[in-house]
Amino acid sequence: MRIAPALACLLLLTGCSTTSTDADQPAPSSTPWPAVAEELPVTGPPRLPYVDRHALVFPGGRTLAVDLPLRGRWGISSITRDGGDYLVTDDRYFEGSVGMYRLDRRGRVLDAWTSTGPALPGPDETAAWVSLVPPESGESGPALILAGPRTQEVTDQFFPHITSFDGQTVAYSARVPERGRRVVTRTFVTDLVHAPREVPKPPDRVVSPGGRHWFRFRRDELVIGSGAGQVAVPSSNLIETSARAAWEDDKHLLATWTQGKRQAIVRIDLDGSVARASEWMRPWLAGFAFLD
Repeated sequence: MRIAPALACLLLLTGCSTTSTDADQPAPSSTPWPAVAEELPVTGPPRLPYVDRHALVFPGGRTLAVDLPLRGRWGISSITRDGGDYLVTDDRYFEGSVGMYRLDRRGRVLDAWTSTGPALPGPDETAAWVSLVPPESGESGPALILAGPRTQEVTDQFFPHITSFDGQTVAYSARVPERGRRVVTRTFVTDLVHAPREVPKPPDRVVSPGGRHWFRFRRDELVIGSGAGQVAVPSSNLIETSARAAWEDDKHLLATWTQGKRQAIVRIDLDGSVARASEWMRPWLAGFAFLD
């Protein structure tokens, strides 16, 4: 099952390398995946906390209920630590914006605002995120990039979306008007003290905790790479949105596998092999959000 087009545009935009491009790498080898869900081998449970519907599930089985102030069907598309709190986004994506909420360690909502995508974690459980006033609200206000105590207003740029954060420098993409009515997407970096500066767009890669491996989604493939080469596997069963795949450790990925009317967490090895890491559940549009 493929996800709705509105959510599909929130592709993986986190963690990237600026030292090489796909042209520098050998062509990826291909790894076949199981044709049907019954062929998936079963391994141990996820070693990362993850969101199942409206609850955060920790290794060992402890759960934390999350109750966002929303009506109707809703889900959580991302969750990130920020100090002693959690920053979460809902799955109600609308014209480039999502709802973001600050929760305390008991799962209670402390604050809420509009953002453009997931908050990204940095060292020491400090996150970077965006706050803005959506145009459809009929109100006006600044677009802000925040990280810990630092805040910077973004001017002459629209819908900034954070793509990486190393604890000091935030990289983000934004829509920028050019001559006439043309609007283009550019990439910027900022330390939230000095003015942002434009930089070339880096490859969209999520680097492993040890920095040795990376993955990215490209067309209909999940590509896992390192200095030794790349492996490409079909991504038709994976959800590629802001409830994104995550490194469980330096050698394994966790992702949402959807097939028919069932959904599960899968563990993907560096060679592209896949195994189920949870029970089968009723499918949810956003998939499983992992707390990294």
